[in-house]
Amino acid sequence: MSTIVAVKKTKGVQYVSIVEVTSIKVNGVKKQKQKTIKSLGPLDKLLEKDPDALTKLRKEYQTPTLKYREQRADLVEKHIKGIDITQADLQRKTVSISLNYGLWALKPLWDNVLTLKRHIYYIQNSKSSVQFDVNAVLSYLTFLKVVDPKSQFKAFNHQTKFLCSPLKDIGLHDLYRALGFAHKFKDEIFIHIHNRICDNFNRSMTMVFYDCTNCYFESPYDDKQLLERKVINYIKAQKLNDGMSLKEFEEYINSHEFSDAFTTKFNEAIDDGEQLVRMHGLSKEHRFDLPLISVALVIDDKGIPIDFEIFAGNTSEYKTLPVLIEQMKSKYDIKTAVVVADRGLNSLGNLLNLLDHKLGFIVAQKVTALSSELESQMLDLESYTKTSAQDTNIQASDVSFIDIFDENLDYIDKEINTYGANNLYYRKLPYVKSGYITDPSTGKKLKEKVECQIVFTFSESRKKRDIAQLESDIIKARKAVEDQKDMAPVCSSGWRSIVQVKVTDADSAQGKKESLYIAKGLKEELIKKRRRLAGFSAMVYKKPEDIKEELNDADILSSYKKLVRIEDCFRVMKSNFSIRPMFVRNKEHISGHITICVMALILLRILQIKIEESGNKLSVDEISSALRNANIVAHSSNGIDGYFTNAQCHDNIYSIENTKIDPLDPMLTPIDRYINKLKNGQSHIDIILKSVNLASLIGAMNAKDVARSLKVFGGYEQLVGADNCKIQSYMAQA
Repeated sequence: MSTIVAVKKTKGVQYVSIVEVTSIKVNGVKKQKQKTIKSLGPLDKLLEKDPDALTKLRKEYQTPTLKYREQRADLVEKHIKGIDITQADLQRKTVSISLNYGLWALKPLWDNVLTLKRHIYYIQNSKSSVQFDVNAVLSYLTFLKVVDPKSQFKAFNHQTKFLCSPLKDIGLHDLYRALGFAHKFKDEIFIHIHNRICDNFNRSMTMVFYDCTNCYFESPYDDKQLLERKVINYIKAQKLNDGMSLKEFEEYINSHEFSDAFTTKFNEAIDDGEQLVRMHGLSKEHRFDLPLISVALVIDDKGIPIDFEIFAGNTSEYKTLPVLIEQMKSKYDIKTAVVVADRGLNSLGNLLNLLDHKLGFIVAQKVTALSSELESQMLDLESYTKTSAQDTNIQASDVSFIDIFDENLDYIDKEINTYGANNLYYRKLPYVKSGYITDPSTGKKLKEKVECQIVFTFSESRKKRDIAQLESDIIKARKAVEDQKDMAPVCSSGWRSIVQVKVTDADSAQGKKESLYIAKGLKEELIKKRRRLAGFSAMVYKKPEDIKEELNDADILSSYKKLVRIEDCFRVMKSNFSIRPMFVRNKEHISGHITICVMALILLRILQIKIEESGNKLSVDEISSALRNANIVAHSSNGIDGYFTNAQCHDNIYSIENTKIDPLDPMLTPIDRYINKLKNGQSHIDIILKSVNLASLIGAMNAKDVARSLKVFGGYEQLVGADNCKIQSYMAQA
């Protein structure tokens, strides 16, 4: 509970009052309850009597309580008494080094919750010949992805920034060898993690969520191009060694003999294990100039990753699902489950593959490719069932099975519509998905079908968003027509899809004939169709073969919202963990790098669950920021002994939340709002430490205080690290 000075405008007049603010929980959501305890009248009259009235009131009501100040003073005094500082110590030159301890907030999850330390030691001792501490390297690299993501080289270079020397007696080459270890024993590690999550968090495998993304490498050549260059150089060296001149080789390279030799050597390299993984393909980030790899990920209903697999960058998304599902079935003994996936994985072959494995599916379906009869049934809103957000524990706008557009687009709905924005409407119908698939043994096209259900949904909020996006696309398309823009390459999605083009031939700068796709008009029929289908989406559903009961409607509707979590997983790995660009080359190191990123994501999700269990809630960015800024300063005049003080960095004062105008007090500044949060609750790092049963670091501390709080072993030198102690000793004497 806190007390604030509120300034509220009523009928053009600003009034001042003293408001008591209490944090309460409503249906598990934190909210603020406000109660006016004293009204002080109009603001202008108060300022007439005393220009500093508002400042004085804030100082009186918005400073920490005496009890709070006394508690802080007692804690600081208690810790200072435990530090043996003599007058001689104060007169000597003291050298201070800042150390991050954020890594150690993740160690209890690694060691105790997932018991990975023990399991990795077991694998290393029983199945590997490596001699360095693999657990130390893998845990350090994994923690670093959450705290301060870096490449392997920079991770090695910055090891002295962290408490307790995380890479003691470990070389740079060991970091890359650890990536190979993570790749080799990936299956054993993830099966162990899965078993621990089942034990600790009651993981359910009745519904799993699948999606695929890709990551790029900052390299001009993909693996195929590099291998081609390698083969050409090999043949060139061989021929020059045999006495062929460079001019003769230039002629030879255009001959059939060279072509045959090249093909033979190239195929030999592939047979010998040369891997073509980093390949050019369809980039979801539009990095078509760079080689890619594809990453397929499966998560559970809590948003915790289960497993992943990597594929060559030119692999179609459709082909990734059968491979990973086959692995999942055997590794995790999945008998029956519903696989939830985006429409990018909705192919007849994939659905048949899931049914062959006795699995069910909930997969997004394009509403633009329906038959006219089915489209008419979809558009008949009178036959829909109404459900509120409370019925499915979702917002209507969350259930989107089409492209996610910009939520910040302004749109004003001028007509009164009975289908309110807070409601979701749905309709479920029998559906037969049919088509042709290729028989892998004969290569022939076979007609197949899947009998399932199709679920249509409609929401007014989604309609507004779809219309707003369409209007934005029309503006861009009209501009392209006005400018007679060349639309190559022609796209089937986005604003380019509504542009009518005219193909003309022209001479290029090199004198060659090339086709130009000039924007000539808009596809009015397609625009009408998009308006007609705005607000609608669809998904196809079929229960697992061995399950008698169908999923209820609420579970089906809410399941797709949870697929957003897998998009969030990819966002976190790309934005927070810097999964790309990658700075490793071979498949083993690439796989090891992604293994570390996925393990970091697992730790992060578990930490969020632990924080929620403690009655708090922190976002991924808040956790990463808190751990990154969790610093203490080691002070020593000899590098042998010393003391520690807390050093906090406040880098989120000007967050979006803090810079919003408070209607109760428009004059409240971001720093005022930030300080109020500090008064009324724990800091983020304190919340994190408490959730993993560690103690906060407060005031001045000796080595025993720090070790006891973070549950680590060692005295001052072990905490600070031998390298940092040598620096302190040298600089103190300099």
